[in-house]
Amino acid sequence: MVVEGVLHPLERRVGDHVLADHRVHERVGTVVVVAIASVVIGIVISDRLTRPLAEMADEARRVIAGDWDAIQPVPRSDELGVLAGALYEMTARLRELVQSLERRVTERTRVLQATTEVSRAISAQLDPDALVREVVDLVRERFDLYYVGLFAVDASTEWAVLQAGTGTFG
Repeated sequence: MVVEGVLHPLERRVGDHVLADHRVHERVGTVVVVAIASVVIGIVISDRLTRPLAEMADEARRVIAGDWDAIQPVPRSDELGVLAGALYEMTARLRELVQSLERRVTERTRVLQATTEVSRAISAQLDPDALVREVVDLVRERFDLYYVGLFAVDASTEWAVLQAGTGTFG
């Protein structure tokens, strides 16, 4: 006998299971949505962190290859901006040091070449007077000096006597 409005105990249990299954499905759906949102947020955050680092690594490789202007200041105020600024400053200082060393090497190479030429002239010239004039001329030309004078100490060792001079002094 079925009474209207009164549920049989079996019907009540089936209804509870259907309601419980519905709640489980809602929770699973919520968990899936939260998981997908977490993955998307993680990808976005990861990209915001790794892209600037990858760009800095690429710029550093370009500097190593000789492109001193590869690193530019980054308008960021976070840790990546501080790191980029430090990398920019280090590159600028390194560029200055390398350029300074290159200038010094060029100058020293020029001095060594001039010294070699003067030495060659000394070993080839047998006449002392001609040797003095040639050495004075070569030293002035090769070392880019406006005047060169060669002095010798006299027999009393009190006076320096000009033996040869070239250029204009003043």
